[in-house]
Amino acid sequence: TLLYLQDGKSIISGYNIKVFEAIFLNQDFIKINRSKLVNVAFIKKTIVENNACTILLFDGNKMPVSRRRINQLKENYPSLF
Repeated sequence: TLLYLQDGKSIISGYNIKVFEAIFLNQDFIKINRSKLVNVAFIKKTIVENNACTILLFDGNKMPVSRRRINQLKENYPSLF
């Protein structure tokens, strides 16, 4: 698992994403697809086009949101839409 930190550094971990999902369970992290867990505080906006959803982070990165996760994102964080 590759972790990207706020200062731009990255760390490689031997733990899988499920472990990090459990660690960050009660914090503002959301699993946007099978391989990415994102801190909601770093989401600038959500882009919905042609039934596809992408999040734009404050650092300029774009990440796709799986169709299964869009409703969870809308319910828990309506201000992003």
